[in-house]
This record gives sequence, structure tokens and C-alpha cells, in this order.
Amino acid sequence: MDKKKQVLWLSWHPSHYNDYLFQELSRIYNVNFEAVFLRKVLPSHPWGKDSAYQFKKRYLKTVWFPDIVFFIEVLLQRKFFVIAGWNNINMLLGIVVLSFLNKKFAIWSDTPNLEIRRSWIKKQTRNLFLKWLFRKVHIVLTTGEPGKRAFVEMGCPEAKVVNFPFATDLDFFKPIDEVKATNGEVIFLMSGRIDWKDKGQDKALYALKSLLQKGYTCKLRIAGTGPDMDKTVGLIKKLKLEDYVELVGWLELEELPGFYTSGQVFLHPSSFDPYPNSVLEALACGTPVIASEKAGSAADRILDWKNGFLLHNTDNSVLSDIMQRFLDTPSLIARMSAMARDIATKHGVQNNVTSIKEIINALP
Repeated sequence: MDKKKQVLWLSWHPSHYNDYLFQELSRIYNVNFEAVFLRKVLPSHPWGKDSAYQFKKRYLKTVWFPDIVFFIEVLLQRKFFVIAGWNNINMLLGIVVLSFLNKKFAIWSDTPNLEIRRSWIKKQTRNLFLKWLFRKVHIVLTTGEPGKRAFVEMGCPEAKVVNFPFATDLDFFKPIDEVKATNGEVIFLMSGRIDWKDKGQDKALYALKSLLQKGYTCKLRIAGTGPDMDKTVGLIKKLKLEDYVELVGWLELEELPGFYTSGQVFLHPSSFDPYPNSVLEALACGTPVIASEKAGSAADRILDWKNGFLLHNTDNSVLSDIMQRFLDTPSLIARMSAMARDIATKHGVQNNVTSIKEIINALP
């Protein structure tokens, strides 16, 4: 019997979508998998409970200084390292040491934002680093086709870039048995960090106000917390939407499927969002999605008139017009709900497992 391949995956923090992926990777028969996290919780993602997914894991002793145990492993142990980015000293030094030792390693990255403006010095320094990194790295795992296109545009050889989207637990996130009846009212949903720039809650509020002024019956439920919560509360009052908007706050994992199935249409009109899991989870629950093409998972999964609509322009009026389609034609909801789930099931975690198997089995 072949000796098991050792895989160590360094990531920022546990989250249910990563934990589900790690559990399934740990079940590969010829792989001894371990996840190492920098932190237990991030302020931006304050999960209060550990997920029930099972896999071997531990935490670094130091976050902003080199962790001795981790670097002993990097130096001395024959493992395949997967490092989730390069924006931490342990990640960056890990990449440098692995490259110096000519060990094979992978980078795991969300979809990069190519529209970020940087100073000339920062831009040149970053370009030199990326040119060196893409020469040294064995594989770049990135979220979906938007991530692949971005990394190739950044200079990574296409042969090194693997489509590796976030994994959604389709047995957990699933439709309810009842048909999504509107009863004359459509409830729109939003979930994620309350951050207008990244998520677009303000756009949704203005769009809702426009529809109400036209005489439509609809409401908006918003889940999450974040830096723009006070601004959101203020805008709700300004627009006199107190009777039409519900802020449900932070939701733990077990509460999410119920939220995604508590309304008829999910909204994500972001200016840019690398690969939001909320879009994937809503689709898995059979909820049609209206989302910006600047949201990576939306661009990757949404087919107009099939499981939702892509926003090529996130102006309030454009969002309002597309929301109105569901109000004018309620039958769209049931039809798109079935298609949303159907498309989600075509992107199960087994695709991720197969990619990792191929990478691991090709290692010497």
C-alpha cells in the first residue's frame, strides 16, 4: 500500500464553508490532511460556534510573528503545503522558505480585485513579487472562472491555475419542502457583512423604496453585522422603511438555511465581492438571486432568466427594475427556484476533492 501523502493547509480562520471542504479532503484515502489556522475568529466573521465538520486541525501560537512549530515543519517535513494567501508573516515567510528549498506548494486565493488602485511603488513591488511567486508556486487554487481569469491576467501561467470555488454543503443548504408562495408579497433577502461598498445594502434600500412608491407589496430582510450598520439604520429611517425592512443581525450556521428559505429572492448588488458564499448558499436553498457581475460567485453561477439575474450596472433604478420582474411575474419564483437548486448540485464538493486528488497523485 502506498504511503499516505501529507497535506498541511494554512488558512486564516475556521468557517463552515472551509470546514466542510476540509472534512471532505480529510476523507481522501491516501491523504493525511491537517488544517492549521492563524486565528479562531476574525472580527469580520464572528462565528460563535464551532462547526460540526470533522477534520484534524490546530492553531498557530503566534499570528504576527513567525511560528516556530510551523517553520520546523516547513524546513524538515515532507509535506505538501497549501497556503491561503500571502498577507501574513507566517504565510509570506512560508512561501519564501518553501521556494528556497524547492519544495512544491500551492497558493489558495479568493478572486483578486484587479481594479484596486495602488501607488507606483506599491504596484511595481507587487508585480515583481507576483512574477517571482508565479515562477515558484506549483499550483494556484482560486475561486471559479473569475479567479482563473484574474490570475492569468496578473501573469500566472494558465497551466498552474486551478478552478477551485468554495464548497457548499448541499445536504445542509437545501430547499424547504413547501413551494415558495408569495401570497401577494415578495420578501427579498440579503446576507453578509453590513458594508455598503462590498455588499450594497444601501442600493437595495433605495430600490425597495422605489418599488413601494409604485404600489408593489414587498419587504426586505437583511442578515449580518458590520461597519455600516448605523448608516443602514439611519437610511431606513430616512426612507421611512421601518415597516418594510427587518434587520435580523448576525446568524449562526444552523440559522442560515431557514433564513435563505424565509423569502423568495436573494439580493447581492455589490460593487465588488471576490466570491461571496451567501450567493452559493442561497442558490443551494433554491432561492433565485439578483447579484452584481462584480461578485465572483454570481458571475460564475447565475444564468439570466434561469436561476436569477446578473446586474451589469448596480444603479438603484436598474436593481429596482429587475426586482420588479418577480413582482410582475410571480411564476418566475417557482421556476427559478428549481433551476437554482439544480445548478447548485452540479457544483458539489466532489469537484474540489477530484482537483486535490489529481494534484496530490501527481506529486513525486
